This record gives sequence, C-alpha cells and structure tokens, in this order.
Amino acid sequence: MITWTCKGPAAAIVALSLLAGCDEGQGAAFLDGLNLPAATTGPKTAPVTEAQMMGKGFTLVAPKGYCIDPKNLTARFAIMARCDVLGQSNTSRGAPLGIITASISPAKPGITVPTPDQSARAMGLSDVHNRTQHSKSVVFRATGTAPTQDVADQQWRGTALIGGYLIGLAVYGPKNGAAVSGEGGALLSALITGTRARNAK
Repeated sequence: MITWTCKGPAAAIVALSLLAGCDEGQGAAFLDGLNLPAATTGPKTAPVTEAQMMGKGFTLVAPKGYCIDPKNLTARFAIMARCDVLGQSNTSRGAPLGIITASISPAKPGITVPTPDQSARAMGLSDVHNRTQHSKSVVFRATGTAPTQDVADQQWRGTALIGGYLIGLAVYGPKNGAAVSGEGGALLSALITGTRARNAK
C-alpha cells in the first residue's frame, strides 16, 4: 500500500516515481518477449478491451484497436497491445503498432495532477513537447530510455485522476513508427476518455 504525507502535485510526483518502477519491473520483461511483432495468425480469442483492477474498484478501458493482455494483468498494472498482435482479433481498426502500459494507485484526497515538466523530472525524461493538459489529466511526448532495443527513445506519457485513482500511462512504439508520433497521444487521450466514462459515478 502506498501512503503519502503531502498533497497536490508533490504527492502525485511521488506516486509517478513509484508507478515508473512498475513499468520497469513488469513491463520490461513483457516488452523483451514481445518485441513489437506483426499480427499473429491462427484462431483468435475473444477481445479483452476492459479489465477490472484495484479489487474491482476501477475499470480500465483500452483504446480502439487495442486489447489488454490478460497474462500480464494485475490489480495495479496492465499492458495493452494491438488486438491482432495479442491474437484476440483479426482487425486492429487501423491502430498503430505499439504497446501501452497502465499503472494504477489510490489517490489521496487533495492530490492534483502534476505538470508535464514535473512528471518528466520524476521519470527521468527530457525534451518534453506536444503537451495536452487539463485539470485532471496530462498527456505529453518526451524522450527517455527505451525499454528494449527495438523500441524508440521517444514515448508518450500520460497521467490522470479518475474515480479516486491516479493512473500513470505510457506508449512505446518502433523507431519512426506512428505510435511514437501524434497517434500515440491520441491513443492515451482516447484511453483516458473511455476509462473516465466507464468509471463515472
């Protein structure tokens, strides 16, 4: 369990640092195994586009064309890839090839979403640009250490407060691929919008 003794952006930055550790601990192993392959062939399983997390207190909704990998799903961490890559569908609906990670943590009352620059400093990122910022969410593109050799240094990051939880998001994609261009930001924005609607009370 994570506890914070501060409020506002400072508390969120502490949380983001811990969430980044989740990416490295669980996500990196998956990324090493996946290496952004082409679509799988053979029989398809039912698409997993939503997942209950945090003891069923939170529902994550993947953006269109992406599915959730059930093998790497925990109460606090999820990995998403194109549905055809995961063998869950014959169509990706035109989605770019890439991987999305999502880390969830309870949000303490009074916490606010940090700015892109604050988030970048907490996660060791540089060259922050393409910012989209709202009162309860931020999405931006930055440069950081690639989790595997086949993945670009450029990546999209997002943070959102949804239904009492702080969500840390990342999009990784192949070098010069669409997922690390403008389409990656659109993926995160769609994920945040869909997840917020699903968790509306």
